[in-house]
Amino acid sequence: RVNDGNMQLAISGIELIKGSGRNHNVYRIKGYDSLGEIDISRRYKEFYLFRDVLFNRYPGIFIPPVPPK
Repeated sequence: RVNDGNMQLAISGIELIKGSGRNHNVYRIKGYDSLGEIDISRRYKEFYLFRDVLFNRYPGIFIPPVPPK
């Protein structure tokens, strides 16, 4: 299939993960595009990598910057 550039994403939840003396938030991202469903969980610092993946998957389409922490 060919990606038509139609994408919809939303952060559907945030979960606090505790362990090893550190706590971090994990964001659940759900959505879909013409290639299928998107349902992933990422830490904030991984949003930059996720944004790079979106740039590669949707060349020429504006991808908003990562919001501040």
